[in-house]
Amino acid sequence: MWKRYQENTWLHYVDALREKADIVDVVRSEHIKIKKCGKDWLGCSPFNREQKPSFRVSQEKQIFKCFSTGKGGNVFTFFMEIRKCTFSEAVAMIAKMYHFGYVQWKDEKKKRPGGTEHLHHSTATSQNACLGQKIHDEDDDLPF
Repeated sequence: MWKRYQENTWLHYVDALREKADIVDVVRSEHIKIKKCGKDWLGCSPFNREQKPSFRVSQEKQIFKCFSTGKGGNVFTFFMEIRKCTFSEAVAMIAKMYHFGYVQWKDEKKKRPGGTEHLHHSTATSQNACLGQKIHDEDDDLPF
């Protein structure tokens, strides 16, 4: 099912898809073995070879963090990193996974320098910066 949306509706669509998608399911769909470890999930990094698990997924926060590479983010940034794709391609793949009906947005390239692809990529980059926080910090256990 292909639909055409205005850009502000596109952002609502992406937010709705992010809420529907479960990062644990998305990570497992890439054949990455993760095990429940407390409230988070833990496994070896999918980005490099390692013996000790340093890849954490927080189902509660819907984010991942690889402590061996420093990579982290949400379901979209995970797909962008693992599949080496753009933000819009990651949205399309996750939408297909969840039978969410992928969206085509209006061509805004003529209206803005850089076009919408640039906007969505910079949005994903900003999300990486914001969501790339540590899932578990050893200092969290300190009483002060």
